[in-house]
Amino acid sequence: MAKFRYTDKQETNAHSQTLGYALWMGGPDLTYVGGIVCSDGKRRNWFKSSEADSYFSVPGYVHCKSKKVRGYLTSEEVNGSCLYQFRECAVDNFNRSIPLLQPGDESSHASMLDYDIAKGILDLCQRRQILLSIEAELKLILSYHNVLEVRPEAKWEDLSKRWTGQPIGEPIDIITEAFDELNAVCPVGYYFGSHLGDGALFGVWEVEE
Repeated sequence: MAKFRYTDKQETNAHSQTLGYALWMGGPDLTYVGGIVCSDGKRRNWFKSSEADSYFSVPGYVHCKSKKVRGYLTSEEVNGSCLYQFRECAVDNFNRSIPLLQPGDESSHASMLDYDIAKGILDLCQRRQILLSIEAELKLILSYHNVLEVRPEAKWEDLSKRWTGQPIGEPIDIITEAFDELNAVCPVGYYFGSHLGDGALFGVWEVEE
């Protein structure tokens, strides 16, 4: 797409990263970073894939071993200059042999409400530095809960479409997808979900034979 091209303007920053911009809709838009620093310490080329919103950094991808790794561009100031970094999504993490979750990790307890489950998942991911591909959608569930406190008649379908510009799944579908992504980064022999002895306790538990 034209708005994601990166050859309209290019420059090199103080960290030897090549920055590519698209001159689209009113100004230069960063769409490419050559030499972005990944979590495994290697440098790769990042390409923007969609527009960012207020909940997370710019979505995009890099290539690793001929595979597309999804994640987000972030940055920090190093020696007075902006250094661009890449955070990969949990299901596409570079070190798939290293579990990101540990036995006994808990996300929420004593509640089956969508809000509490979503907040627990986000808190757990923050503690373990895990990035889910649907992090923004989980945060929308929290925002929807806040809206309901002042507008009890508000409908998820209407608000989520207004916020994102397109229909998205119901909160339970988003939470289910988050469970799937977290299951993918559990240790062998463990799963992420509700405890067999307590359906309102969510975390990482051993698979019982």
